[in-house]
Amino acid sequence: MTDEDKERFHDMARKDLKRYESEMADYRLTKEKDEKIVKKDISYPKRWMSAFFYFTLDERPKIMKAKPNFNIRDVSRELGKRWVEIDKAKKAKYTNMSKSDQVRFLKELKAYERKTRLSASSENYDTPGEASTSEQKKEEN
Repeated sequence: MTDEDKERFHDMARKDLKRYESEMADYRLTKEKDEKIVKKDISYPKRWMSAFFYFTLDERPKIMKAKPNFNIRDVSRELGKRWVEIDKAKKAKYTNMSKSDQVRFLKELKAYERKTRLSASSENYDTPGEASTSEQKKEEN
């Protein structure tokens, strides 16, 4: 490639660099959006476990003991196969465990909601002996 051909590409690169720098300058001037990070409430009740999860709690140690050379993926595949092939009586055992755990979750959820409602409603009222913010504003004026 001759020097003239190279110069043509260098000119194009310089123009593109100017365009890029002007676009970046405009971009940097834009205001950042306020991203609200929602913090998880640690007192929120833990959800119930599925029947399959209870099954895996029982079967995973058996598989890992019988086949120690299996990696996590192989163990998971084996658990899935066994879950599909399990008879209805054994599956019902795990389903009942899941249902009882679901009942536990719903009870805890109701208690949690009751507690949060009470705390939210108590925030709306002034504590005895304290003037409300509207009364304080009236006194200031």
